[in-house]
Amino acid sequence: MKEAQATNGSIAAPNVSIMSFPKQATCKATEAKRTGSHFTPPRLADFVARKLVTAIPPAMFNQPLEVLDPSCGGGELLRAFIEAVPREDRDTITLIGVEDNTNSLAETRRRLEEDHAKHILLHADFLELSSGFGFSPTFDSLLNGERENGQLHSPLIIIANPPYVRTQVLGSERAQQLASKFKLKGRVDLYQAFLIAMTDVLQENGFLGVITSNRFLTTKSGQTVRAFLNEQYDLLEVIDLGDTKLFSAAVLPAVIIAKKKSARSDSIAPPRFTKIYERLERVAQEPVTALPSVIDAIETGQNGDFAVGAKIFQVSSGPLVVGATANEPWRMISIDEAKWVALVDRHSKVRIADVAKVRVGIKTTADPVYIRDDWDDLPKDIRPESDLLRPIYTHFEANRWRANKPVSQLKRILYTHESSSGKREVIDLAQYPKAKNYLESHRAILEGRKYVIESGRQWYEIWVPQEPAAWLPPKVIFPDISVEPRFFIGEPHALVNGDCYWIALDSGQLDLLYLIQGVANSDVMARYHDLVFNNKLYSGRRRFITQYVERYPLPDPAGTSARTIVELVKKLNDPHCESRHAQLEDELDALVAHALTG
Repeated sequence: MKEAQATNGSIAAPNVSIMSFPKQATCKATEAKRTGSHFTPPRLADFVARKLVTAIPPAMFNQPLEVLDPSCGGGELLRAFIEAVPREDRDTITLIGVEDNTNSLAETRRRLEEDHAKHILLHADFLELSSGFGFSPTFDSLLNGERENGQLHSPLIIIANPPYVRTQVLGSERAQQLASKFKLKGRVDLYQAFLIAMTDVLQENGFLGVITSNRFLTTKSGQTVRAFLNEQYDLLEVIDLGDTKLFSAAVLPAVIIAKKKSARSDSIAPPRFTKIYERLERVAQEPVTALPSVIDAIETGQNGDFAVGAKIFQVSSGPLVVGATANEPWRMISIDEAKWVALVDRHSKVRIADVAKVRVGIKTTADPVYIRDDWDDLPKDIRPESDLLRPIYTHFEANRWRANKPVSQLKRILYTHESSSGKREVIDLAQYPKAKNYLESHRAILEGRKYVIESGRQWYEIWVPQEPAAWLPPKVIFPDISVEPRFFIGEPHALVNGDCYWIALDSGQLDLLYLIQGVANSDVMARYHDLVFNNKLYSGRRRFITQYVERYPLPDPAGTSARTIVELVKKLNDPHCESRHAQLEDELDALVAHALTG
């Protein structure tokens, strides 16, 4: 390949070429780096590179190899890869870096020249070069020619940390473009497009080592990614780096090591997983091994607790259980943990979904207009009629067993719906002149929610009101995000905000509601939640959402164990027993453990 003008105006060294291509105006890789991607820390880059090099058959290094990083940033991953390869094998390797940011590309060149590595750097946006956009020259045209003609072979190895940018940052137009070009469904993240584009250019039987968000492992929205990886790759190893905070962004990373399938792929061993999360509670008192970093903890190859600084991290590993369909999350639990989960499943009689519906709270999409604590201070002519103002619980009131304030002290919501002949209807503002005056005073804000009007709804409606009649019975309420389970009983008639979920049952099923609350608040179910759904966020926070909570197992509601649990939960809900909560909760945990594990 001919030497090209370097991006800083100097001539590139003989072992590097920098090629520039015109770029589209929307969402350059530079923008992605600023808005959703963070460069790979050196320690993590070294770890990923070692994992990838270990997975590659040694014989592969006897042939010329192209190693591609499609969003190379400052070149940390390429640098780590060449340093992970034995020195005697490095002469066969050419490193290919694609990056839109000229300063980052210059940093990549500096790093790779220090290692005397052969490299070719492309100043471009990888997605624009990939065949998905049909841009000319396409990435395919660069990779399919002969080396002596100044072109490259399709890579056998890709190492990458692609940008992670969500739909709301990309913008709807760019998200729709990516969805169309790369046949993406649901919520679009930029890394999904990168996965597809990288797979398009990777040779059959080639190897992939990629850092990405761990969300796809367990969420419904990740099923497209799970299906794609299952179809295109033989998975070798998945490492969930959890809340280790290796990146400054609030994204929990995972590392995937995989081999691209071919028509004649050989059978491989089942994939393995490793996961590491901060342990906030200490069940055991025995001392733990202190290590310099979380990477060192993973590389011990041992399950258990490790101290890194002032924090304790729990490492577990075992066979990765890939669901029979993409709808099922990937399960990452050790053999002993899997036996415990199976024991709970065998002892359960029903799931919450079998006896109740788990609903998300109200979503107004204009909370300052609809939810206030100063309605009584408004002028009388714009103070909505009292029968439209309903108390509403938010995550701020969430506490284990009971809300932390009485219903009389809750904020109130202007609820714009009512039940008529068993059907939900929006209120007629002509019947509520004061509410009409109030809403008219905020009309510009409310009409700004164009999706409400475009869906055929009234401009003043709450976007997700749920069913008015469903608010009447007693309910169990719990926050979407919480470090510990906080399932509490809410008052009848009160509503629930969209930062919480709720389960309502009629008064005749109050004991069943107590059973659900008791099991959900137990340490047994917290462990089951972590093992089966693996959805912890930063600092030990868990997601409690419909798709998880509805799958909680319950003992036979008519059985003796359930009745004993219910009587104990009634005491935990009694304010006169508050001083005994610690003792009662220990008793509850023992009862639930007996009911669900024998």
